[in-house]
Amino acid sequence: MGSLVEFPTRGRKVFASHVYDIAYPDIVALDMKCKEVVVIEMTSAADLRGLFDKITERQKNWFPPIRHSLESDHTINSSWKIRFLGVVRETLVDSANAKFAGATDVHFFALEKAAFSFAYWAER
Repeated sequence: MGSLVEFPTRGRKVFASHVYDIAYPDIVALDMKCKEVVVIEMTSAADLRGLFDKITERQKNWFPPIRHSLESDHTINSSWKIRFLGVVRETLVDSANAKFAGATDVHFFALEKAAFSFAYWAER
């Protein structure tokens, strides 16, 4: 997972950690420049229904506990936004983005671009 953990930090103003309880997502990244907490799940699964269920419950299961934890230790304040980034198979990106088209806090990115290609180094 080493290179995948590096993916959200490419702008050099982002801190990422995957040292969270199992109920939490794969990675929580702090984008210092944009003042955003980015909740990241990475999967190579062909069926995203389980991930979609988690995303649907993000406002209940992920965002409040993460915000509480980060605000409690003064890492962030209430002005920070929280959003979700799903890193999935390239063939599933468009359909996943379409499923959550109305959600401004959900976006998907290709696993192949995140893990293997330096051509996309500046994208996140």
